[in-house]
Amino acid sequence: MAQPIRFVHCAGFRFDSPEWEGPPSWANTRDLDLWQAFEQVLNLCRAEKAHFLFITGNLFQQEYTRKYTVERVAKALAELKDVRIFIVPGESDPLVISSVYRLTNWPANVHIFVSNMDRVDISSLGVIVYGIAWTSYRPPEVFLNNLKNNVEENSPLSFMLLPGGVVVEQESLVSEKDIILLEDEVKSSRLTYLALGSAQRWCGPKQAGDTVWANSGAIMARSFGENWSHGVMVGETDGEFIQVEFVKLEQTKATVLPPKADGQRDLFCSEDMKALKAEYNLLRMEWVEKQRRLEESRLLQIEIKSLRAKIDTLKENIAHLLHIQHRVSVYRQNPDYRELRRMRAELARLDDIWHQKEQELNVYTNDPLIDWHLIEALRQEGLEWVEQKIYQIQSLDYLIGPVKRRLNKLILLFRFKGYLLKFGATHTWGDRLRGMLKYWPLSTKDWEEVLIIIRKVDVLIRTQEAINKERTYLQKTYDLILGSRNMDQLARDLEPLTDLEREALIEDKKRERELHTKHRRLEEKTNQLKAIEHRLRQIRLTSVDPDLEKKMEEIEKQLN
Repeated sequence: MAQPIRFVHCAGFRFDSPEWEGPPSWANTRDLDLWQAFEQVLNLCRAEKAHFLFITGNLFQQEYTRKYTVERVAKALAELKDVRIFIVPGESDPLVISSVYRLTNWPANVHIFVSNMDRVDISSLGVIVYGIAWTSYRPPEVFLNNLKNNVEENSPLSFMLLPGGVVVEQESLVSEKDIILLEDEVKSSRLTYLALGSAQRWCGPKQAGDTVWANSGAIMARSFGENWSHGVMVGETDGEFIQVEFVKLEQTKATVLPPKADGQRDLFCSEDMKALKAEYNLLRMEWVEKQRRLEESRLLQIEIKSLRAKIDTLKENIAHLLHIQHRVSVYRQNPDYRELRRMRAELARLDDIWHQKEQELNVYTNDPLIDWHLIEALRQEGLEWVEQKIYQIQSLDYLIGPVKRRLNKLILLFRFKGYLLKFGATHTWGDRLRGMLKYWPLSTKDWEEVLIIIRKVDVLIRTQEAINKERTYLQKTYDLILGSRNMDQLARDLEPLTDLEREALIEDKKRERELHTKHRRLEEKTNQLKAIEHRLRQIRLTSVDPDLEKKMEEIEKQLN
């Protein structure tokens, strides 16, 4: 058996409504009675240890409710920390753009239904709560076919909050402004409990199929004719059985007394009282208009803030589109940019390699054990010696082609500082070099190390010369292609290139249409903003009597 779920169901408070039958002097007392009834409901929730409080419509009176009242109700509900509170806006407090429900931040334990057929799942208790709210000044349409089928095994308990009523037949409908369900619809819904709240008089509990429904009625009487009991519905269910009963609240009761035989003078029908009441009504209408203007002003300021944010976003979008348009134009004017970028990167790479070789070369050329002036002198002497030998060999008639080519290559190497490769080409030169090095204060082992260093230096020198040659050629080609263009400016306009290449695939007409649409929307939003700002200035320029409330209080005292 599931955990028993206890709930309290009420409706029809209509806070701040001036509709109290009787002399105006009673209004303040009746308002206090209403707050006391509200406190009784909260205390009943605590006493019953209720899991839920259902308020099925007409908690406020939209056109009269003050922000203070809404904040007071929210603060009181927040004190029911262990109770989940569900509210559906009704006919007198619909959830429109200027709804009183938007005047405060509601506590976490309060859920206000904001649409037609909304639902809240409470898995910890195995409960689903549905709600149908008035979201305009027309009654919402009710479609029960969308309800979850709860006939399955272990299905959750289901409650629905509806600011309406139930009738047996279609012909029984009273008004088009009422939200009415047929009894057969309730029966097929498979709800555990249907909480209603449109009628002034309470009704139920009744059962249709597996569903129990009840209308809690208005929480208090507002006229002498409403002389029936007023209160709330209190219920408990474990999924198999449900028990709901009407609990009467202790309230002030009005009794209609017969007139005195001698004919009592009707004070409220005197000319003076009629005039005072007429003046009071005019002041009341002016006060209501003042409150309406304040509310309109607040909503206009919210709308102005929203429009300005949208205008800023549109301006940013237009600027972005124009920037892309410019970049695409530059890209199409410079189709060789990708090749230029590659060449520029290659030049940078060659520079890095050259500097790396230069650093390696400095390590060797700064060695104090090696006299590089002597080495250069040896190179010159060796070159002359090799050329002399080659000349002698070339004078021989029997010299064949391959030998000549080898000798020519050797000469070329010497002329380009590749002379040290001769160590592998002839033993004679190696012997001469060793003979010259013997005058240095070095051992034979050190001579060999010096020769190895000389070979490494020769390789580095030849590498640098090759890099310089390649870089010089590449730089000339790069400068020739670039011409008078500025590569840094091109990079700022065209990078990142991959994204730009994708943008370039889009047709110009499509981008123009998008830009035109953005400009048109910007113009529309700007015109809307101007119109709303003009309306707000008009409201602020409207003169308001600063002593309006004071005058109303003085007349109320006279009427009392």
